[in-house]
Amino acid sequence: MRRRAWWTMAAALVLGVALGCSGKPGASGTGPQPSAPAEGEEEAPHGGILFATKDHKYHVEVVVDKEKPPVLYLLDNKVKNAVPTPEDKWQMTIKGTPPQKLEFVPEPQTGDPKGETSRFKGPADPKLKPDLDWDKVEISGKVKGKPYVFQPDK
Repeated sequence: MRRRAWWTMAAALVLGVALGCSGKPGASGTGPQPSAPAEGEEEAPHGGILFATKDHKYHVEVVVDKEKPPVLYLLDNKVKNAVPTPEDKWQMTIKGTPPQKLEFVPEPQTGDPKGETSRFKGPADPKLKPDLDWDKVEISGKVKGKPYVFQPDK
C-alpha cells in the first residue's frame, strides 16, 4: 500500500512540474502570453514581445536584454518587414501611479533609407523589471507623420 501511494505522489509531482514549468517568458502569468500569430502574421523576428495597432496595420516588437538598452522595431501588418519612418522619438508608457515614461530615439539599421529608421533605442538604464506586466505597457509614435498607439498583441 505504501509503495502505491509513493508512486502516485511521484507521478503527480512529475506531472505537475512538467505542466507548470515551461521555462518560457510570460509563463508566470505576467504580461502578454505567447500566442499563435494571427492569420498572415509571422513570429516576432527578434524574439521580442509584439505590440500592434487596433487594426494590426503596424506592429512594434520590444526587445529587452538586461545587458543592453531596450529596442523597438517598427514592423508591417504581417510582422515580416521593417517600416522605416522619419520620426525622431517614440514613447513607452508603463501605467501605474505615477506612470513611467521611457523615450526611444532613432537607431537606423542597415536598409533603412537616409533620414528614416525602423529601429528605436531606449534609455541605457530603463529600470524595466523582469516581472513587468506587459499588459500595462502602451507604446506610441508616429508612422509617416500619423500618430499610432500600440497595445500588446494577443
